[in-house]
Amino acid sequence: QYGLLWGSVLSVNARPSALSDMQTTLGSDSYAQSLASSGNLIEVRIHLLQDPETVSGYKWTSTIGPPITLQRGTICTGLVLIDQRHPIELVFSNIRDLFSD
Repeated sequence: QYGLLWGSVLSVNARPSALSDMQTTLGSDSYAQSLASSGNLIEVRIHLLQDPETVSGYKWTSTIGPPITLQRGTICTGLVLIDQRHPIELVFSNIRDLFSD
């Protein structure tokens, strides 16, 4: 309904996060325990793009985003886009690979 937040990746930890690190970062022992129970987690830091035209102050894929402000500790899910190509580019890439040495 409101779209997704726009941001860019600042850093990606090279190793899984320790429970104590998660507790410090999240400020909640119970939330850190809950996340840790799902397996090894990698910390990814994201810089959210700002947009003074939205209530939240952040840029959304929809025009206006939700009618709320985001607080530190707001729980959300994320999607990281590593590469984006048109389908035809993949077709031509595969054809090129067939004819290369």
